[in-house]
Amino acid sequence: MNNIYLNSLVEPAKEKSNICKDNNLRYIGLEHLDSSVNEIRRWGEVSESISINNIFYAGDTLFGKLRPNLRKAVFAKFKGYCSTDILVLRPKLNIDPLYASYICQSEIVFGFAERTAIGTGMPRTSWKDICKINVFCPVSRNEQQKIAKILSTVDDVIEKTQEAIDKYKAIKAGMMQDLFTRGIDVTTGKLRPSYADAPQLYKETALGWVPKEWDVVELRTCSETGFKYGINAAAVEYNTTLPVYLRITDIDEEGHFVAHNKMCVNSVESKNYVLAEGEIVFARTGATVGKTYLYDKDDGELVYAGFLIKFSPNQTKLLSYYLKTYTETDAYKKWVIIYSSRSGQPGVNGKEYGMLVIPLPHIQEQQKIIESFIAINKMIIDEQLTFKKYQQLKQGLMSDLLTGKVQVKYEEEREVA
Repeated sequence: MNNIYLNSLVEPAKEKSNICKDNNLRYIGLEHLDSSVNEIRRWGEVSESISINNIFYAGDTLFGKLRPNLRKAVFAKFKGYCSTDILVLRPKLNIDPLYASYICQSEIVFGFAERTAIGTGMPRTSWKDICKINVFCPVSRNEQQKIAKILSTVDDVIEKTQEAIDKYKAIKAGMMQDLFTRGIDVTTGKLRPSYADAPQLYKETALGWVPKEWDVVELRTCSETGFKYGINAAAVEYNTTLPVYLRITDIDEEGHFVAHNKMCVNSVESKNYVLAEGEIVFARTGATVGKTYLYDKDDGELVYAGFLIKFSPNQTKLLSYYLKTYTETDAYKKWVIIYSSRSGQPGVNGKEYGMLVIPLPHIQEQQKIIESFIAINKMIIDEQLTFKKYQQLKQGLMSDLLTGKVQVKYEEEREVA
């Protein structure tokens, strides 16, 4: 075991771009780095940045200085330019580049960087702050490479799983475009021919061309109870004796309940705001206005907060899963942008949500459409669970292998006679 300072493992590269940049290279900004991911999966054009950039090479580690809590550090496999908000860390002599990168991604480094970052809204770390972190580094380069190989093997599985997630999401996006404009012919169980191929099957509406059998209605006409605002009460620490509070921040980008940071609500009025099966809530203000959550009984009893608006569809006219999926479409998102951008603070109230115009097939066809989405959503969720499992495995391996808690077997280096 050998503990050294981080600055004995890597050093900051100081090469900067001049006015004339190589347009054949790629530009990496902080927005291109994904949290807790080892590879660069996205990039921009060199022309996107007119300022001076850092230059990095294959084998360097790109470490995000801004908001280190986001855990943005990646191993570079090509030469390029990057934002000066990114530290370019280069391995020292006799240090395996990939091993060095995993150390820079470890909780030891990121945890320290987060604790010592300066600033409140946009905390920032620096090389001066983190260079004296004590890290584990085997003396043998072979052992470093063995550890890096183990972790990169897990990363390969994570990357392939992410590719599968992206593929299924792209398929779902295409399905949404087709199923909410063409639907499914319940007599054949197949997608209707497009308007271009069979215009006689369609009619023109406020939403464009839709099947003749469909209605196009305002959302408010699909409920007897209308929209109801959530309870206006403060969140309190989680307690098994109190109901769990559902706030905007408890709903992820895909409309799922985030259960790992539960809060509760302590109010005698809570019982009047408990969600029931089939009810959906809409975020009415803030940066995530328009976000929706369809109550799932597996999430347990939930009381919805004041920045959420509850809608209870009449299930004989509009199925909740159909509505929830429609709120994931580009058409819905564009509608939200238009309605929420009329003032300085983005927002859509209950009356305005009631004016949302939606395509409305007959219940039987809605059910067929739902079945298609349930199938593709299951594929996405299965891959996401696999992704999470391997991320947890990687975190455990990093905790063991990058601290020296667990040693690996490796072939000893041999001198050449």
